[in-house]
Amino acid sequence: GEGYTRGGWVVESDGGVLIYTHDGSNAGNYCRAVFIPYIDFGLLIVTNVGPKPGKDAVDSLMEKVKAIQFARPKTSGP
Repeated sequence: GEGYTRGGWVVESDGGVLIYTHDGSNAGNYCRAVFIPYIDFGLLIVTNVGPKPGKDAVDSLMEKVKAIQFARPKTSGP
């Protein structure tokens, strides 16, 4: 589908900034890898709770991370 890349990465745009994410769960844990090339930022978030509570926690954390990271000046050019 749209926004989905080979290897399972999802590409979304937030204010024109591309954000690459890849989520996974084994029913007992949940994790998300995040890469935002525009601000030279990568993050791996790992939880030890299953899909629904883990995803909810990661979604909440990601909103905070985006607010902090997008407020920082860009560190390098394209």
